[in-house]
Amino acid sequence: MSDSNSVRQIVQAQLPASRQPRTQAQAFAPSNIALCKYWGKRDKALNLPVNPSLSISLGELGSQTRLSHIEAEHDQVSLNGKTLPLDSAFASKVVNFIDLFRDDSDSRLLIETHNSI
Repeated sequence: MSDSNSVRQIVQAQLPASRQPRTQAQAFAPSNIALCKYWGKRDKALNLPVNPSLSISLGELGSQTRLSHIEAEHDQVSLNGKTLPLDSAFASKVVNFIDLFRDDSDSRLLIETHNSI
């Protein structure tokens, strides 16, 4: 089993058995500055650190992301108002992450991210 399949299985096991689909969702993640950074990983697949770290949040500065269902052949990824090719490094990482949670492979998303830092 590949690392991505094992991570997907771990993620899927944590999700509720019954999920109600939404037409749109959004979230904001503030940026943080590490003051004391951890060293090493105790679980590489889950990206868990050996030690905790200390950081400060930059409040209103960060990433705002909105997911919307679209009728399209492929997902679409937009970064700061610019549509990216799906084979770009950023779009590829975003779509691979979304795939960990996707239960309907025919469902396509518009993923819009705006970064203020």
